[in-house]
Amino acid sequence: GHDLAVEGALDEMITRLIGYEADDIEHIWQTIWRLGFYRGGPVFMSALSGIDIALWDLKGRNLGVPVYQLLGGKVRNKVQVYAWIGGDRPADVEVAAKARIAQGLKCVKMNATEDVNWLDSPSVLDSTVERLKTVKALGLDAGLDFHGRLHKPMAKQLAKAHEPHRPLFIEEPLLCEHPEAIKQLSGLTTIPIAF
Repeated sequence: GHDLAVEGALDEMITRLIGYEADDIEHIWQTIWRLGFYRGGPVFMSALSGIDIALWDLKGRNLGVPVYQLLGGKVRNKVQVYAWIGGDRPADVEVAAKARIAQGLKCVKMNATEDVNWLDSPSVLDSTVERLKTVKALGLDAGLDFHGRLHKPMAKQLAKAHEPHRPLFIEEPLLCEHPEAIKQLSGLTTIPIAF
């Protein structure tokens, strides 16, 4: 699957970095970015970001400081966080949400839907809204992750169906390869769109 593709890209990148100084984070990033013909995309960027994060972590450990200090210091004393609760199976959403409440969380992110057809039945719209309503009824705020599973016509319908229930955001309603469609969708909904 995708994990193996990222692992393969990572292995290829790492072999090219033997002999580099780990402290030269920007140089390493630029070197990898310019490595080959194909740049960008989820596989390449996942591998590159993994290396980048590891290098910053290593630098922080070597200097005895947290990474946020290397990046300019903290900007607040606390921050709202959310936890993942899954959601491919609607029956699991309530149980997972209650577990997060027990941990003291007030916000979650969840799968909004299973795979959706090009034009699907209204029951798909209803089931995704019900998942959100279930979580909100417990007193949680929720973000909805679509994992790029939607097609353009369904994305518009699902965004409109969720608006009255005010999710914090909808993440990746369409694949990132469709920036114009995402821009168009953001103009049709009041819900923030995240990537």
